[in-house]
Amino acid sequence: MRHAGGVLEVSLLKGVRVTRAGTPIPLSSRQRDLVFALLAGGGGLVPYRQLLATVWDAGMEKKHTLHTAISKLREKVGAQRITRSDHPEGYQFVIQQGEPVDLWVWARLLHECAARYTSDPHTVADLGNRALEMCDLDSLEDLTDSPAMVAVRQDIVNDYLRTVAQVAEIKLNLGQNAAVIAMLPRLVQRYDDREHLRGLLMTALYRDQQPSQALALYDDLAALRAESGRAPTPGLQELRSLILANDLRLLDFTPTPLPVADQAVDRSGGTEQVSTNRMTGALIIQDPHSPDAYSRFVDRAGLLVTMAVMPDIVRMEQQSHEFVEHVVRTASQRGIGRFLELSPPLPLLVHKAAKLTRPTAARTVYAHHDAAFVRHLQVALEEVDAAEAVAGTIRDPGALLEEPLVHDLIGLQKPMDEREPVAIIDRTDINVSPGPGVRDHYRLLFDGAAPGSLLALVCVSDEMPPLARLQLDAIYDHAPTSEQLAWRTPDEVLALVPDGLRVLAPGVVDVYRFCASPTLGEDASAWRHFALIAVKE
Repeated sequence: MRHAGGVLEVSLLKGVRVTRAGTPIPLSSRQRDLVFALLAGGGGLVPYRQLLATVWDAGMEKKHTLHTAISKLREKVGAQRITRSDHPEGYQFVIQQGEPVDLWVWARLLHECAARYTSDPHTVADLGNRALEMCDLDSLEDLTDSPAMVAVRQDIVNDYLRTVAQVAEIKLNLGQNAAVIAMLPRLVQRYDDREHLRGLLMTALYRDQQPSQALALYDDLAALRAESGRAPTPGLQELRSLILANDLRLLDFTPTPLPVADQAVDRSGGTEQVSTNRMTGALIIQDPHSPDAYSRFVDRAGLLVTMAVMPDIVRMEQQSHEFVEHVVRTASQRGIGRFLELSPPLPLLVHKAAKLTRPTAARTVYAHHDAAFVRHLQVALEEVDAAEAVAGTIRDPGALLEEPLVHDLIGLQKPMDEREPVAIIDRTDINVSPGPGVRDHYRLLFDGAAPGSLLALVCVSDEMPPLARLQLDAIYDHAPTSEQLAWRTPDEVLALVPDGLRVLAPGVVDVYRFCASPTLGEDASAWRHFALIAVKE
C-alpha cells in the first residue's frame, strides 16, 4: 500500500534535503540534523539515546526535547513517516519502496567498487567517479558538531577517500595521468594525513613530466611534519628518492587488459556509449570475463547504478526469463517448434529451451535492431543448430518480413494451409515502441502466420513508483540513442493484441504469475511489469 502524502526523495550527501513529489520541504537546521541521524544508519529504528547523543550531544534527561523536535518534524514530512516504539525505545523514519536515499545508494555503489576492484577495474573507475560525484564533503560540515555526529561524518569521509584512492590507482595503471592530476590536488591539500593519495599524485605528476611539482608536494608535507617533530612515511620517502634519481621503474606499468565482454563489443563494432541492451545482458551475465558476456564497462557501471536504486530489477529480469521458458513450453504443448524473438537480451534463451522441448523440430530466429549486436549474435550462433540472428525490429515490420530467414520461418513462400505456426516473443521492442500504432505492426506479422501461432509480450507497467520511472527514463534517454519508454496500463497492453488473436488465461497479469518458482513470484512488487500470451484463431 502506498503511504499518504506523496513520494519522498531524501538527500544526505549534498546537504540534507527532503522533497515531496519534486517540491522541497523546508527544514530547520535542527530538523536536518534529525533527518540525517534517523537515516544515516540505514533506516532502521534509532534508539532515543543515540538520537540525543547525535543531534544534541545530550543524555536521556532531554528526552522531552527529542519528542518535541520529532513532533515538529512530523508536521513537515507527514505523521505516518516517523514511527515511535516504546519497546525498545526509539524512532524510525519510514522510507517507502522505490524512494531513494542517496546515502544508501552511495553505500551500495562503494560496496560494488570494493568487490570489483581487482576483477573489473575498468568498471570500478567509471562507477567510482559516479559515486564520488554524488557526495559533497563540504556540505557535511553544515551538520552539528556533536562527537557522535562527527564520527558518522568521518566514516563518510573515510569511505569517500578510500574510493578516491581506488579510482586513482586504477587510472594510474591505465596510464590516465592527467585524470589523476585533475582529481587529487584539493584532497591532498585538505587531508594531509592521507599520504597514499599524495604518493599517487606525485607518481602521476612524474609520469606527466612534472617532477619538480611532484617533489614540491613532498617538500610541503615534510615541512608540515617537521613542525611536530615527525617525517613523511618511509614509503613516501622512497618515492621521493626514486623521483630524484629519475628511476625509470616509476614509468613501468602494465595496463589491465579489457575484459572479454568489452573485447566482444569492440569486435562487433558496438558503440562506445552506454547501451540498454548490453546493460540487460550484463544483468544476467555479471562476470565480464565469461565467454558469453557482451558489454562495455560503461554498461556495467550504469547497470550497477540502476541496481543500487532499483534492487528489484534483478528479480524482474529473472521473472522475464522464466516467462520465456513458460512461453516455449506452452508453444511446444501446442505443437509449435518455430520461434521468433524480437530484440532479445543476452543470454539467448529461446533456442536452448526449445531444444529441450522439441529436440529435433525446433528452429529459432533472433531479430535485433542493433547491427553490432546482430554481428555478435551471428558469430556466437555459428556452431549452434537451428538458431540464427538477423537485423530487424517490430518498429519496421515490413523490413523484418523481407529478411529471408524470417520470411522462411513464418513460411510466407507457402500456401497458408501448409505453413507451420510460429511463436513471436517481444519483451524489449514493445517497451520502446510507444503509441497504439504498434498494434498494426503485430497485425502485419500475424497476417501471414499460420493459425495457432502465438504472440507473447512483456511490458513495463505505468504502476511503477514515479522515481523508478524517472530512473529508467533517464537510462533510456541516453543509451545509446535517445529512446522513450512506453509505460502502459493493463488495458493498454491488451489493446496491442491485433484482431484475430485471443488472449489466453490468465490474461494480462504481472509477469510473476507465469513463473513456476515461488521465490520469483510470491507477491506483487512495487516494481511491476505485465505479460500476456495470445493465440491466432
